[in-house]
Formats: sequence, C-alpha cells, structure tokens
Amino acid sequence: MIKHSLNAIGMYGISTEIIKLSEYNILPCIACYACKDSRCSLDKKDNVRILKEKMIESDAIIIGSPVYFGNISPLLSGLFSRTLEMRISDRFLLKNKIGGSIVVGGARNGGQEFASIIIHNWMLIHNMIVVSDAIPTSHFGGIGVASEPGSVIKDEIGLKTAENLGKRIAEVMIWIHQSRAGNI
Repeated sequence: MIKHSLNAIGMYGISTEIIKLSEYNILPCIACYACKDSRCSLDKKDNVRILKEKMIESDAIIIGSPVYFGNISPLLSGLFSRTLEMRISDRFLLKNKIGGSIVVGGARNGGQEFASIIIHNWMLIHNMIVVSDAIPTSHFGGIGVASEPGSVIKDEIGLKTAENLGKRIAEVMIWIHQSRAGNI
C-alpha cells in the first residue's frame, strides 16, 4: 500500500523513499529526559538518530503500520516515543511537515481507524499538517485489509485509499511550495 501511495506522489514529479523500521534497531524511550538538554541518551545504542534526521529533512511523511489489536506496531510505538527530543523545549522540528497514515488490519473493521488516529495524534503533537486520502474516498488515509502477508494487493478499496492519500499529499505539498514562492 505504501508503494501505491508513493507511486501516486511520484506522478507529480516528487521524489520519495521507503524506510522499513524492521531494518533498524529501535529502542523504546526510557524517560530519562536527557533529550531536554542535549540528545537522546539512547542515540549511540541504536539507529533512531538516522530516522529522526530523515524525518527532519523531509517535506512529508507517510507512516504505515500493520494493526496489532487496534493499535500500531510495537516497533512504530518505540520510534514515536523517541521523538520527544524533536518537539521538547519548543523545538517542533516536524512543524508544518505534511503527514498521512496507512494502516492494514486483518479484517475490514479490524481496528484500522484506531491505529490511524494514533498516527494522526503523533503528527498533531508534532504540529504537522495531517491530511487524509483525497476525494472520493476521503477518510482517515490509506486503510487496507490483509488476512495474510501480501494479500493486501487484492484489496482494491484499500489500494485506492493509499493512492488517493499519495495524491492528496502531493497536492498539499505543491500548494504549500507555491504559496511560499508567492504564486498563490
């Protein structure tokens, strides 16, 4: 589904990158608050610093997750917990970045909306601009169904929401860039 969304963004001439959290070592936050005064105390023990830098450099972020009992994956939750440094002490390093969510559950009503809201809440806490998938599907973002690995490719409705999310993110990115350039 993420590839579907990124392909739609690419049709607007915007470059994209897929980052798989499973390829990174991510430790959860230990609430030491070292990040308040300097850097996260765990940054030298895992790969989260790389992910934070990629988020800061980006214009838009699509967060994708499988649904685990109506929630996001534990790996994604661990990453989210480590981003406090990016907003603490009025830093808000993700402010005004465009964000959207793609979630996949085992059934059509398998908790996808709850997981999507968790992702949206994280984005809102970082003062990001949250968008949904575009009209006509326009709801929470990309929401798919997959009862087994890879079967989401059969979910035409889900793939359409992912594609529409990509289109909407591209449209908002273009609108923001044009308005900053004084073209709107």
